[in-house]
Amino acid sequence: MIVAFVSGSLKTGRSTIAANLANYLRKTTSVTLLDSDIEQVERAVLLPPEWSAGSEITVLFPSHDLSKCQHCLQCTTICEAGVFKDYKEKIILLPELCNNCGKCLEYCKSQAVKFTEYTIGRIQEAKLDNLTVIEVRVNDEIVKASSLFYHTKDYLNPLDVILVDAAPLISEYACCSTMGADYFVIVTGSGESHLAQLKETIKVFKDYEKPYGVLVNLSDSEVSPTAEYCRENDIPLLGVLPLDEKLQTGKTPRDKLADEPEWQKLFESLWHRILEEIAQ
Repeated sequence: MIVAFVSGSLKTGRSTIAANLANYLRKTTSVTLLDSDIEQVERAVLLPPEWSAGSEITVLFPSHDLSKCQHCLQCTTICEAGVFKDYKEKIILLPELCNNCGKCLEYCKSQAVKFTEYTIGRIQEAKLDNLTVIEVRVNDEIVKASSLFYHTKDYLNPLDVILVDAAPLISEYACCSTMGADYFVIVTGSGESHLAQLKETIKVFKDYEKPYGVLVNLSDSEVSPTAEYCRENDIPLLGVLPLDEKLQTGKTPRDKLADEPEWQKLFESLWHRILEEIAQ
């Protein structure tokens, strides 16, 4: 089971919620937290200090030898990603679009196309009891996200509950890192300022026909425009989590939230709601 935590805006508490739900679940089940927010340099909330050496993430980028090119334009026709462009009777490349399908190699009779391997990041792993945390980091921003997340498959145990902390703003990274998710938790704030972004995020999941529910976080009042919008439009509302003063002031560390008795009940309720939605 793969549950992805996404958000349409920054500072919604998405990472804190995903990490602490993983911390709560590890007491009774085997769980993997995939920290795939590669656009942020901050490490996942719960990470123990001991990390595996991990493995490098490598991708193949195409290059083109003009001296061999016969200008047959097969590459521009066969490439669905749009890597090859015909410009003033010369082939130019946009390698960052490549999804490594290899068709250009197969169809280029003049052997003008070749692939070169580049290291663009690293995947690391850490374990804490029943919890496995997998972190994806890149050092090259031009990599195609779909190529990057192909490399996480070998690290995921299909028998685990897998929680994915995705990049915010429904970016390409967020979409690619959650392609195989069974359910999506949209984490949003409670105020009026979050409502427009929530509507846009919901539209994305409706268009792609993905199962989702909304979790309202950081609510500091009984009235929440985002929660009311969900109720009025029959959108699954997974819960409303309060603004925690002890968390905001640092009295409760971000990695210890699930240890607080009142929060244990909230995470238990949240997980039961997610399971109910998945079972429908």
